[in-house]
Amino acid sequence: LYEICELAAEFFTQQLSNLNLPARNASHSVAGGQIHPNTTNNNPIIDYLYKRGLKDNSIEEWRLGYALDSWQSLLNFLKTKGFKEIDIEKSGLIIQNTKYKIQDTRYYDRFRNRLMFPIFDINGRVIAFSGRIMSDIISSKTEKVDSGKYINSPETILYSKSRVLYGLDHAKAEIRKNNRVVLVEGQMDLLLPFQDGVKNIVATSGTALTEEQLLILKRLTDNLTLAFDMDEAGFRATKRGIDLATEMSFNVSVI
Repeated sequence: LYEICELAAEFFTQQLSNLNLPARNASHSVAGGQIHPNTTNNNPIIDYLYKRGLKDNSIEEWRLGYALDSWQSLLNFLKTKGFKEIDIEKSGLIIQNTKYKIQDTRYYDRFRNRLMFPIFDINGRVIAFSGRIMSDIISSKTEKVDSGKYINSPETILYSKSRVLYGLDHAKAEIRKNNRVVLVEGQMDLLLPFQDGVKNIVATSGTALTEEQLLILKRLTDNLTLAFDMDEAGFRATKRGIDLATEMSFNVSVI
């Protein structure tokens, strides 16, 4: 399963690198999608990341990728590497086909037309993925308009979302060094501060903060700084995080 996840990460990064849609304001469809009129180069996903503020070295360091607007591109790639469908399904990367009427298709890719964030364990191994829908930039033939903005890998043998913190493999030494951890909600919330020098930062990856996650952080520091979104959901998450962390004797501050 580690091999499958690693190969999937390599596949997604290669697809991001290879993505080449028509020049700006082109009106014809290529590879199932049309370029967004605001795009300024032939790779609209890279263009999106640039506009969000990410630089090439961050895109490369965090191994961001792209899942094609295709039902089986990743599945077919992994099968060419000798992996069986039953094992690929155990990794959370494909879904058994009971929902879509796709001829002769037993399984299909979970992630389609999505910006891909590999999720790493504390040792830096790829164990899961989070994918942001890109239909606002590249029109999709496989994803519905109302598909979730972000979808994550399901629980697997390798991945338990209540026990994993995005970026901990990068941040653990800096957390000890600074004797403080900054906690944010999502991947992009982490990547931009990290790029600007805030290295002691981790993210809950869109899930509620758990006692298991705090126990992991407790081994590194007693000082926790929350920096969740400034909306109603973020306020509730912050309040819950304060209560949970205080019960576990953290010194809590809020940005």
